[in-house]
Amino acid sequence: MRSTDVAWQKGLDFRVTDGRNVIVARHERLRRPDVYVCQGGRLLAVSTRLRLFHLFHFSKPASDRAVYQAIYGRRIQRIVELGVRTGQRALRLIQVASQHLSPEQITYIGIDPFESRSVADGPGLSLKQAYRLLRATGTRIRLIPGDPLAIFSTAANDLGVADLVLLGWPIQRSFLPHACYYLRRILHDGSLVLLEDVAQADETKRIKVLPLDRIRAWSDAFRRAA
Repeated sequence: MRSTDVAWQKGLDFRVTDGRNVIVARHERLRRPDVYVCQGGRLLAVSTRLRLFHLFHFSKPASDRAVYQAIYGRRIQRIVELGVRTGQRALRLIQVASQHLSPEQITYIGIDPFESRSVADGPGLSLKQAYRLLRATGTRIRLIPGDPLAIFSTAANDLGVADLVLLGWPIQRSFLPHACYYLRRILHDGSLVLLEDVAQADETKRIKVLPLDRIRAWSDAFRRAA
């Protein structure tokens, strides 16, 4: 920085007088300088930017990268995920969402068998472990135990509207109209619905967007057939 006047104060108080958008501020607790970058009117630590860059471009499985990018770009606030598994992706979803929002503004709802997971369902957490892991983020967490598809059908009216719905649980194509009938109840015009191909290995797994018009069409078809 050229001729930058930085007033060192407690915590993250600082003053920059050269108009540049890179700011050096002192972390008193860490006793070292940190570098901050102004982006979209907010200050992000360079370490945070690097973490986001890694999530967006190098995180595994590769199919999750687009999910993190969507959360960041859309400023997602309310997340519903079918299939919590080990909770690591949920942590990352919350971490990315918290770049634009305070933790208490974010809501995460996870539906998973938890203790009832079978070997075929893959690794996962107990309900208590999942709560302990996710509540540490400071986000509003709601976890619903049981078969995700069965529970979703009965709990949809009580979930509220979601900005992002991540379907990370096996769904047969023939069951999609039934699922969309209930899914439609928690969507608004700007909601994003992502369907994960969980039958594939992580290296070949894909996540695709379920367009809202397709969801409405399937929902209408299911209602007419009922």
